[in-house]
Amino acid sequence: MNIQRLGPYRLLRELGRGGMGKVFAAVHVETGEPAAIKLLSAGYSAEEGFRTRFAGEIETLRKLNHPNIVRLFGFGQQDDMLYYAMELVDGRSLEQELRSGRIFNWGEVIDIALDVCHALRHAHNRGVIHRDIKPGNLLLASDGHVKLADFGIARLFGYARLTHTGGIVGTAEFMSPEQAAGEPAGPRSDLYSLGAVLYVLLARRPLFRAASFAEMLHKQRTEQPEPLRNFAPECPAELEQIIAQLLNKNPDDRIADAHVLARRLMAMRDRLLSGGEEVQQPEATPAAASLGQSPGAAGAQAESVSPASGDRSLPATKPTEMLFRIQQGLGSAAVTGVSPQSEADRQHPDGPCATDAAQSPKAAEAQPVASLRLGSGYLQPTVDVARQPAAAVAQPRAPTAAASQKQPAGEMPSSESTSAGQFIAVPADRLGADEPQSAAGRPLVSPTTWLLLGGLILVTAVAWYLLQPPSADRLYSRIMSRYDGSAASLASVETDIEFFLTNFSSDHRAPQLHDMLRELHLDRRERRLDRRAKGFGAGEGLSPAERAYLEAVNLSKSDPEQSLQRLEALVVLYGREATTTGPTAECVELARRRIEQLSAELEAARGDIRAAILARLDEADRLAKKDPDKATAIYRAVVALYSHKAWAADLVDRARRSLSGAAAPAEVPARSP
Repeated sequence: MNIQRLGPYRLLRELGRGGMGKVFAAVHVETGEPAAIKLLSAGYSAEEGFRTRFAGEIETLRKLNHPNIVRLFGFGQQDDMLYYAMELVDGRSLEQELRSGRIFNWGEVIDIALDVCHALRHAHNRGVIHRDIKPGNLLLASDGHVKLADFGIARLFGYARLTHTGGIVGTAEFMSPEQAAGEPAGPRSDLYSLGAVLYVLLARRPLFRAASFAEMLHKQRTEQPEPLRNFAPECPAELEQIIAQLLNKNPDDRIADAHVLARRLMAMRDRLLSGGEEVQQPEATPAAASLGQSPGAAGAQAESVSPASGDRSLPATKPTEMLFRIQQGLGSAAVTGVSPQSEADRQHPDGPCATDAAQSPKAAEAQPVASLRLGSGYLQPTVDVARQPAAAVAQPRAPTAAASQKQPAGEMPSSESTSAGQFIAVPADRLGADEPQSAAGRPLVSPTTWLLLGGLILVTAVAWYLLQPPSADRLYSRIMSRYDGSAASLASVETDIEFFLTNFSSDHRAPQLHDMLRELHLDRRERRLDRRAKGFGAGEGLSPAERAYLEAVNLSKSDPEQSLQRLEALVVLYGREATTTGPTAECVELARRRIEQLSAELEAARGDIRAAILARLDEADRLAKKDPDKATAIYRAVVALYSHKAWAADLVDRARRSLSGAAAPAEVPARSP
């Protein structure tokens, strides 16, 4: 697939390729603005859920607008392939600098660390974690400052994607222990990775060497790197301590955040500049000299001067750079153009910073985007000044006035439909600008601090109000509004009732609530004993009164009258105890309630039985003359069934009298009851 244009950008040349896709140098056809276009592989675009993740990460990148972060220009799709346009940095990555043999002195490392700290502080304050800080993602611009690239790439593709090739060790070498253990990454994970980068820049070797991805992850979690002084004896002891603290396995033991780290680095640099510590510097090596820069002159000179000098006639230089020039007797060196990536850079298999595999330009041209293998290496965008058009390597600039007028103010940017596909631009004013105020214009207490303080006071006041005990009237009203007479509603207000009885025991409503609470306890004990009566649970741990109660309840179905007698006996035996609380007292109260219930049930049942007996006796009286044998049988049945029932004594006596008068004693044979 020969792609000439993506959205509003005309592709100039391919910068690199990998499993994630291709990177092109491009230029905006209307504004002439250079850009780096990252075209994602077709396999990712077709992956389920990837487009949603892509949109989420683009939304994350919109939050970032900082001089030390590669800026997002826009994003779009073409032929079902996703791409996004980023700032094209006029420079090389720190990885390429290391591969070319450059040796970084500790002053340059401090400057690099400060730039990365500023970028991380901006991102972390907006809830954005990089997750994959490594030399390949740190681009050294022509002005000497570092720009952090590929925010969101690690989370978008996942570290699992990177394990498909040998280049994974390049990422794993800078992975924090918590990431290596599969735990979520946080701001201090980025600080660990930054510490690993600083270690590599000074020691010119990685923290650990491993033959496999799994071994590298294990070392990141469990092993400690060799002391930095073994490889960089010229490094100040304080800088070595800072890097060691960044490389702590426990995130809580690392430096708190990027802002604190930057302040410590600047304080250390100021002490070194003031002569507080003597440091021996290494001599310039041929490898460093071949880059056309002095060890301390990596960036171009700025127009302003250092605030400490006060002399605006002199060009400003980074403090650490000036220190090196004084110590080494080096003058101001001219900044050379960025050289194209060498073949050795592309094919070097290992080195101080093993990285993702890359292909040669010829192989890159021959392989179409749609056929890229998942998991192959990924190159950072680089610039070839010798072959790049002037417009493509100029410093990135914001969209022109004509371009910005296409979008109404206050609205999201519209889709810019072109013949090449759909592209959504992200103007600079839509990004989360981070322009720090000067010390003179900064208020003593920021509005954010006042807002947080007001919120804290409000939360404290609300918490104090909620923790105040309610009054007796309000608590009683709340209890009665939730209680509807059911056991469930009574249980829902149990805590409030107990609180009322504890704090307002002398209130005239306390006896009522005490009875309600006693009712709840009785209901619970009754349900527990009923479950025991049905065979759920053994009888161990029961008091004598509870055992007698269970036996009486078990008789209630087969012989309710016998059950009633036992319950009455239980009340007589245990009801005179002085205590009014506890299992025995509650059991006696339950027995009284059961007696009332059984008495009412038996009274209703006895009325029906007496009516039936009377009807049968009347029938026997009518049959006495016509069929005396049948009448005699009815009388005897009444005597046999109900002679032991006290409530049926009068009916039994009538049956016996009828038997005595119906026949002579000889004619009425005696029968066993």
